[in-house]
Amino acid sequence: GYMTLVLGLSELAPALALLEKFTSDRDIVPGLQHIWFTGSELRASTGVSGVIVGVSWSVPEPFALPAGRLTALVSSLHAQGHARVALEPREASFKFASEKFQASLPRYRPAEGEDLGPYVLRRPPAKNGRTALTPAWWADLSRALPCMSADETKAPLRGVRWAKTGALYATDTYRLTAVLPEKSARALPPGAGVLLPDHLLSRVGARRVGVTEACVEGDAALWLFAPDGAFYGTLIAGDFPEEGCATFVRQARRASAEGGTWVELPAAPVALASVLERLLHFAEAPTYRLGGEARAGALRLFVGNEAGSAEEVLPATVRGPDVSFEVNGEYLREALLTVAPKFWIPGSAGGNAAYFASADGRVDHLVMLLRA
Repeated sequence: GYMTLVLGLSELAPALALLEKFTSDRDIVPGLQHIWFTGSELRASTGVSGVIVGVSWSVPEPFALPAGRLTALVSSLHAQGHARVALEPREASFKFASEKFQASLPRYRPAEGEDLGPYVLRRPPAKNGRTALTPAWWADLSRALPCMSADETKAPLRGVRWAKTGALYATDTYRLTAVLPEKSARALPPGAGVLLPDHLLSRVGARRVGVTEACVEGDAALWLFAPDGAFYGTLIAGDFPEEGCATFVRQARRASAEGGTWVELPAAPVALASVLERLLHFAEAPTYRLGGEARAGALRLFVGNEAGSAEEVLPATVRGPDVSFEVNGEYLREALLTVAPKFWIPGSAGGNAAYFASADGRVDHLVMLLRA
């Protein structure tokens, strides 16, 4: 029943580049190393997350080809300016040809008893119960992404918590971000809240702004729908400390209104980025310890260790008593450049985090201070 398929590379190349991110190189389930052609869809799965991409053509019966090699060939031919490729079925392979190039790609046959239903061939849930999402909502979510934990031992922190209030939280225990999307873009999650897992968000990447709907399937998977396809990912087990995050933010807001010291730097991000970059050449991983002293009109930042020392004094508006502190310089840099060039340090009354609030009032960000 097969016939030769002629496929346009301008459609196929970007689709495969996305699909390949959703394939696995582990040998345990060989089917996950392949891209599946089924009906008018292309599919791939890592086992924990997967993707379905709609295409403008259709195949009479499903087949699967090795993801890495297929993607590399298509990408190379597309970059060279080829317009299309032909796939011609053989007994155990496909002939792959474009102009003067041709290759043979082995066809994957699932082993007996290999059930691909939960993985590659998974069907999306029915249309009811989906939550609408906008590009503005995704832009707000991206403000929480830098704080997601990358620590394998802290699974419940490896994502962004979408709270039932519509707020978004992320923390790696050293930093915490809370984002409240603007009213027009605010979306309430399915159920009582959901952790948007990093393994899905990172693979969807920049494509997430095209995602218009989300839903949860049972207590097992999160689905994201775009006009041309869908993404799904296994939900992470364990409880994200949503209550604790909300409490920390409330406490910081209150404390910053009552005491401590506010430090505001001139909003010249290029200069600020350069200053911090220079100082961080002297700071040592993993804590990148950076000292700070704020007093009337100035913020002195300094680094000193066996590898040398450096300091710079920046003009600053300082409201509150003189204060000194130590902080992870990488985290300070990121917060000053992405949240606000202004921060609050708790005074002698206690508190163990620097607090940043964005000018639009939608992002609260905390960075743990380092103990001397």
